[in-house]
Amino acid sequence: MKILHICSINGNPFSGINIVVPQHVMAQKTTCDVAVLNLHSKKIDCDVKQLHIEDLYSGKFNPDIVLFHGVYFLSYVKISRFLKKINIPYVVIPHCSLTKVSLAQKRIKKFFAIRIFFSSFLKGASAIQFLTDKEKETSIYSNKGFVCGNGVAIPSLTKKKFGEKSEKKFIYVGRLDVFHKGIDILLDAIELEKKYLKEHHFILNIYGPKQKQSLHNGEDAQKEIRDMIFKRNISQLVTVHDAIYGEKKIEALLNSDFFIQTSRFEGLPLGILEALSLGLPCIVTEGTNTVDFINKYKAGWGVETNPQKVAEAIKFAINVDSEDQLKEMSSAAMRLISEEFTWNKIAEKEISEYKRYI
Repeated sequence: MKILHICSINGNPFSGINIVVPQHVMAQKTTCDVAVLNLHSKKIDCDVKQLHIEDLYSGKFNPDIVLFHGVYFLSYVKISRFLKKINIPYVVIPHCSLTKVSLAQKRIKKFFAIRIFFSSFLKGASAIQFLTDKEKETSIYSNKGFVCGNGVAIPSLTKKKFGEKSEKKFIYVGRLDVFHKGIDILLDAIELEKKYLKEHHFILNIYGPKQKQSLHNGEDAQKEIRDMIFKRNISQLVTVHDAIYGEKKIEALLNSDFFIQTSRFEGLPLGILEALSLGLPCIVTEGTNTVDFINKYKAGWGVETNPQKVAEAIKFAINVDSEDQLKEMSSAAMRLISEEFTWNKIAEKEISEYKRYI
């Protein structure tokens, strides 16, 4: 099977789609002839054919199926019309762009964008590929969708030390988008129980890039969150750090006890998958679309997306004193990944689905 991935990514390591697309491509490469067309000027760091738009229009690469990553790119509309003319099927992977919570942000702008520009693009797709059942349930166009998520590479290092210090170290690594990532929910939860958390040596380290993305470029995301921390009088409990990558990120995760992410909406967050793969128990909200997995495998706590439930989960985590229980949760986290989210399994399932549309 010849597969073409079309995307517009800039290599930002704190944007999940920038990480996922190259990994998707490399996973499918083992059994298929795969190419990628990045409409952004940046070259993608993966060992597959990288095309220019002229290569598609000229027939230099004739795919059996095309995968569009994301939704709101006008060039996608033009390309999709060309594909329809030459009878090449395509699948749209929205990466949570079509969830009702996501659409509620800049609601009027997105309503008209879909209605005027992107309706034909979405309706013309052979299918919409959602990353989780929850994303599918809460998205428009769910009636023509199937579910197949992201994967994660199995790391060589995993968490080995548990409960060695009196401190309970929590960590979040990711974009510092207050609304999307629910950082206000997390800080409100900590404020609710700040006296208790101080008494029990709670520490939260937040790592993320200083500059906001997209329409917020130029604003200082770290300062915004530090101001929120100061107003809630929880500076002793929460520290904001610069973004970390690669080995430094792995080291920070392994030196923590729990990963926490309280997003309002997501596709399938790579930060959570990476933490689980290292054996880190997680506290997650329904907005992350990972609650069912976390609770099924007992790899942490999956809760409703509100400060009260997050605060309860943090207290539960703090009160896990048994080293054996922590090791059991860590093993469950790694088992979750090995059974549900290895790239080989994801690629096999995806290819099976794509064959239905060729």
